[in-house]
Amino acid sequence: MDPQILAQSVMQWIMPYLAQAAEAAAQKAGAVAWEGAKALYEAVKKKLADDEYAAETLRRAKEDPGVEHRQTALEGVLAEKISADAAFAAVLQELLPSADEVKPSGIRQEVTVRGKARVGSVQQIGSVQGNFNQGKRS
Repeated sequence: MDPQILAQSVMQWIMPYLAQAAEAAAQKAGAVAWEGAKALYEAVKKKLADDEYAAETLRRAKEDPGVEHRQTALEGVLAEKISADAAFAAVLQELLPSADEVKPSGIRQEVTVRGKARVGSVQQIGSVQGNFNQGKRS
């Protein structure tokens, strides 16, 4: 898996954990999801512990998880560590809760746009049978 995509996936699971919303998140996401987020956080914490900058980045994200630039910094550190250590990447992939384990009550989609990029429309399609016309592109 691409290191940046894996880092983003891990971030989606550990940020609620970092926000210390244990009881509410456990009730909402379910015990499996909460335990998965906790296991991911512990794996990340252990990996980053030997790197002073990385550990500080995690500490700052945990201190104020709602601050976007702290999330982005942690995601960057994770992507670097994942790129440099295939075993760490494998551990994270193993720990990421699968769609079969977690049955969300809704769908959450997130699109991140950085720099001068622009997003026109985003569409997600599960399966299509028969004729399909996406429409005219402008």
